[in-house]
Amino acid sequence: MPKNLVSSAQWYRKAADKGYAQAQYQLGLAYANGTGVTKNVYEATKWYEKAALQGNTSAMFNLAANYDDGKGVKKNHYKAVDWYRKAAAKNHVKSIYNLGYAYSKGLGVPKNMSQAFSYYLKSAEKGYKSGQFNTGWYYESGTGTTKNYSKALHWYRKAAAQKHAKAQFAIGWFYAKGYAVTKNLTTAASYYRLAANQGHAQAQYQLGMAYLNGEGVIKSTSLAVDWFKKAAAKGNADAQFSLGYSYDIGRGVTKNRLKAADYYRLAGNKGNKKAQYNLGLAYANGFGVKKNGTLAVYWYQKAANQGYDRAQNNLGHCYETGFGATKSLAKAYEYYSKAAAQQHVKAMANIGYFYEKGYWVKRNYSTARLWYRKAANKGDSFAKKRLTALVGK
Repeated sequence: MPKNLVSSAQWYRKAADKGYAQAQYQLGLAYANGTGVTKNVYEATKWYEKAALQGNTSAMFNLAANYDDGKGVKKNHYKAVDWYRKAAAKNHVKSIYNLGYAYSKGLGVPKNMSQAFSYYLKSAEKGYKSGQFNTGWYYESGTGTTKNYSKALHWYRKAAAQKHAKAQFAIGWFYAKGYAVTKNLTTAASYYRLAANQGHAQAQYQLGMAYLNGEGVIKSTSLAVDWFKKAAAKGNADAQFSLGYSYDIGRGVTKNRLKAADYYRLAGNKGNKKAQYNLGLAYANGFGVKKNGTLAVYWYQKAANQGYDRAQNNLGHCYETGFGATKSLAKAYEYYSKAAAQQHVKAMANIGYFYEKGYWVKRNYSTARLWYRKAANKGDSFAKKRLTALVGK
C-alpha cells in the first residue's frame, strides 16, 4: 500500500479522534475503499455516523446509502430515509434524488409517485442529471404528474447536455415519433448515435434499425449488423432477434443458420415472441438445428401464448397433423381461430377447410365459403381454389 495513502489515513484518524467531522467522513471513505487502511465497511459506517451526527451532509448520505444496502449495518430503509431527509434539508442533491427513489419504490416510506416526482424535480432543478432524466420520464409517462411531452423534452435536453445516455436516447425517440417536435429521422439517428456510443443497448439497436431501413442515415445492412452485434452483446433481445434474422437470410452478413438459431434462442429465452416463432420454424424444418417436432411445438407455444398469430397458426397445424404433438383437431381449431381473429390469412383458410370437411366442427359449406372468401380477398390461392371447388355445394 503506498506510503502517502497510509500517511493520509493516519492524519485523518488523528483529526477524526479530535472530533473533526470532515476528517471523520474522510476516514469513513478510506475504510470503505481500503485506501491507506484495510477495507472495513463496519468501520466506514461507524465514522460516517460520527460525521453525520455533526451535520456533515456527505456522511449523512453515505450512512443512508449503507442503511439502504446493508453495508456495515443491518439493512433498514426507514433509517436510510431519515438520514436522506436530514441531508436533503441541507440541499444535498443526491439525497433529494434518493428520496424520490424511495417514494417510487416504497422503501422506508409508503409508495407515492407524486412525492417521487416532487423530489426528482427538486433534484433536477439543482442540476442533477439523473433527476433531470427521471423528471422527463415522469412527464413523458404521466407518472406522478400530468403527461406533458414538451416538459419531458425540456428535462431530457437538460440531462442530455450532461451526456446522460438514456436522455439522449429519449430525445432520439421523440424526434423519431414527432413528440413535442417536428418528426426528423436524421436528428433521431444523431441522438441514437450519441447514446449508442456510450453503450446504451436500446440506442444501439435503434441505430441498427435506422441503418437497416435507411431512416435518417444512408441505408447499410452491414452497419445495421454491426450495431445489432453491439446491442446483442449487451443482452438486448430485439437486437438478438434482428441479428439472428440477419444470419438467417444473409442480410448484411454471410448466411449462417446455426448462428441464426443461437441468436433466436438468446432472444427467445428473454421472451421475444418473433424469435420464439423463428426458432420453432428452425426446429420444424431443420434450419441450423436438428429437426425436432417436439421442440418446434415448444417454441411455437411460447410465441402463441404471447398472441403471435403466425405461431398460433403453425401450432394449429402441428395439432392438426400430429407433428411434435398429440394430434388434436380441437386444439388445431382453437389455435387457428386465435390466429384468424388477428386476420391471419392462412388461419382463415384453415378454418374454412375445417368447416368444409367437418373437422371438429359440423360440416357447413356456407361457413366454409365465408372463411374462404375472407382469405381469398386477401390473396390466398388455396382459399380461391376451395371456393371454386365449392361451387354448387
